[in-house]
Amino acid sequence: MKTTEDVDGIIYLQKNERIAKLERKIKRLSYMPAFSFFCMLTYIGFVHFSGGDVSWVLTSIFFAGFIAGISQAAMSKADLLNELSELKLRGR
Repeated sequence: MKTTEDVDGIIYLQKNERIAKLERKIKRLSYMPAFSFFCMLTYIGFVHFSGGDVSWVLTSIFFAGFIAGISQAAMSKADLLNELSELKLRGR
């Protein structure tokens, strides 16, 4: 049978592991805007050096996809930050 100290220790350890996991996810999501910007610049460079013979529909879809991806990453990051703050406040 476990003592209350053992149970408290296990709960504390699980909470710290969850906090570390959330912090890693948040850090990974923070790279999304820079990565998208680099991809957009690469695409613009490709279009420019290929003679600009790419349809505007394809370009619009490409940029809309990146904007949607950045928006989704920002919403996920906000949710993770909310969960992280709740975890940290519950520990007090």
